Amino acid sequence: MTHPYCYSDELRGMLDKKYGPNIWENNSFRRIPLLQATLADDTEIEITFNNITGLLNSEYVRTLAEIDSRFHKLGYFIKHFVSSRQIFDSDTKKLNSFSLICMLIVFLQDKCSPPVLPRIINMGSSVEGKELISPSYITVGDGSQNPNNYDYKVLESNLDFNFEYDHEEIQSFMKLEVNQDSVSELFKKFVHFYFGGGGFDPIHDVVNTREGKIQKIRSLGSILDKRVKKKLDEAFIAVLDPFDMSYCPSSNFELYSWTRKKSMIKKMVQFIR
Repeated sequence: MTHPYCYSDELRGMLDKKYGPNIWENNSFRRIPLLQATLADDTEIEITFNNITGLLNSEYVRTLAEIDSRFHKLGYFIKHFVSSRQIFDSDTKKLNSFSLICMLIVFLQDKCSPPVLPRIINMGSSVEGKELISPSYITVGDGSQNPNNYDYKVLESNLDFNFEYDHEEIQSFMKLEVNQDSVSELFKKFVHFYFGGGGFDPIHDVVNTREGKIQKIRSLGSILDKRVKKKLDEAFIAVLDPFDMSYCPSSNFELYSWTRKKSMIKKMVQFIR
């Protein structure tokens, strides 16, 4: 099978023939290969390749949204709120929407009592014979296993995880007591926790979406390599991807000093009030 970076080159050649040369920009230096173009009518198009973690994250978020409707309502509201006030915005290199969603997920799992959402990653993984969504290799023609070859049904070999997607199974692991907070109450608690002195330390804490917990960055030293730890230290708010622990989705944005971070947090709290 062809490596995904080769697919991007091949597709660009096909598109150049149809739309003309030099329209498509091949950003193959990115973590996920990306073709970008702005057509004559100003239509903007992006095509990604082998974005396995993106597909998994979408499925993960969809599963959680089906468990409790307050989650996706909060997600839409928070993204719209911060974007409309230009507090955090991927276009201005501050913080992207997926990082905000990860922050919301962990807040609803770890900082609400009782929890609004369960931790479904590795849930029930010890049950014998239980089929979960989990990673695999492709077996290639010669019988070997090549982690750089994929099809759409097979996940990356370095993604060490599984997650439960059966709602009946999920319910069996959830606490009987149900969180009764309204969407507005949860929103206020979310803002207070992360930005209002409610317990989150933006210098030393990390949003560990895999574990569904807020942890100290230093506590993950034995798990993360130095490159990833450096990204977490530099991020405005340190967030780990739920399925790829080598990736910090909030690390591609501006490096903030502690003074700058405090200024942004103060701005956030003022808007809330």
